[in-house]
Amino acid sequence: FLMIRRPPRSTLFPYTTLFRSLDGKPASDTSFVGDVVLSKTKSSSGVSPSFEVQARTIAASKTKGGTMFSAVAFKHTGAKFEAYCSSGHSYSFKHNGESTTVKDGKKTPIVNSDGNSEFTVTKNGKMVVIKEAGGITVTTGCEANGALTVILELPGKYKGKVEGVLGNYNDNKNDDDSKFVDNEADTSLFSEDEPTTPAGWKSDYQPTDAEKSAATAVCKRAGLTVEADIAFCAEDVALTGDETWASILKASEEED
Repeated sequence: FLMIRRPPRSTLFPYTTLFRSLDGKPASDTSFVGDVVLSKTKSSSGVSPSFEVQARTIAASKTKGGTMFSAVAFKHTGAKFEAYCSSGHSYSFKHNGESTTVKDGKKTPIVNSDGNSEFTVTKNGKMVVIKEAGGITVTTGCEANGALTVILELPGKYKGKVEGVLGNYNDNKNDDDSKFVDNEADTSLFSEDEPTTPAGWKSDYQPTDAEKSAATAVCKRAGLTVEADIAFCAEDVALTGDETWASILKASEEED
């Protein structure tokens, strides 16, 4: 729903309707539910170290439409990290398949099986930051409605050498394949099973004009003032029927 740019390059999204690739291309099939490759090194890239980041999309409503991210997995040489979010701001974190507690305000070095400490994990409020020594950073945060915010930052050496929903990171959005269905994960990195999609969820749900008008009012009451953000918010709220998106967008507007 929002993309921010901060060196070297990053993208932020808890919600998929207004998702953008690293180069700014919108996703076109946001009704997809399942595990997708956000970004990974191309097998022919020759860049080292290789990595892969997957996200899990789930239904954002029980009776309407929309999808959101609920989990992310980050695989890197010698390590795998998983983060999960569920309704009620319940966050869980795993390292190499084992549940791990991350203490607020503390930077924790992660030692791999080869004895090298290539990662640090830091918790700042609701955000958990996984930082790799070479500059790859994956930040996750659990929202109150069960959506997982993800920030992926890639150093410049990966330009043109990655693929996935986030595109090839070459400063040209026109050659990005940002379709979720085209980037479904062949092999899931997640150790937990996908949740069951509610029977009443509609992949093709279209909000009525009345729902859109009511959603716009909700977003304005939340304190959003930027017209583009109000429009994004209204689409989220109308599509899902979840007014929580208004406060999430307001918080993101303040942080950006």
